Amino acid sequence: MRDNTLHLYERVVGYAPTTSGDVTRNSSSFADLDVLTFPVASGKNYTFIFVCSWEHSSTSGGPVFSFNHPGGTVRALFEYTGESSSISDTRDYVNSSDTGSGVATVDTGGASRMCIGHGRYTCTSSGTFAMRYARNTTGTLTVHAGASLFVTSD
Repeated sequence: MRDNTLHLYERVVGYAPTTSGDVTRNSSSFADLDVLTFPVASGKNYTFIFVCSWEHSSTSGGPVFSFNHPGGTVRALFEYTGESSSISDTRDYVNSSDTGSGVATVDTGGASRMCIGHGRYTCTSSGTFAMRYARNTTGTLTVHAGASLFVTSD
C-alpha cells in the first residue's frame, strides 16, 4: 500500500488551491472560476477532478461548469445534483471550451447543491488550463468557498 500511495503523490503535478471565498456569476458568458487553474505543457496528458458546492438565487436557472485550455483534446463529465430534487443527478458531457448544458432549473432557490467534474486533457500547446463557469438564464449563481481542482499527469 505504501508504494502505491507514494506513486500517487509522485504523479501529482499540480493542485490548484481551493477557492478561499464564495464567487458569484450574474452572466451567461463564461469566466475563469477564481484560482482553479494549472499550467500545462505540450505533449503531456492530464487527468483532473473538480469538486464544488453551489447555489442559485432562484429556480429559473442554474450553473454550467466548463473549462478553457491553450490547445488539445478534452473529454469531461460534470455531474450535478439539484435539478428536480436535492438528490437528482444531471450529467453533462463536455468536449469543447466554454460549452455545456449544466442545470437549466433548480428544484429550490438558495439551496446548496454539488457538482463533481472529471476529465482527461491531452495538451498540444503549452499554457494554462482553467475551470470556467456561467449561469443559465437568470439570477445569481454562487460557488461556495472550498471549490477544488485536483490534477495528475502521466
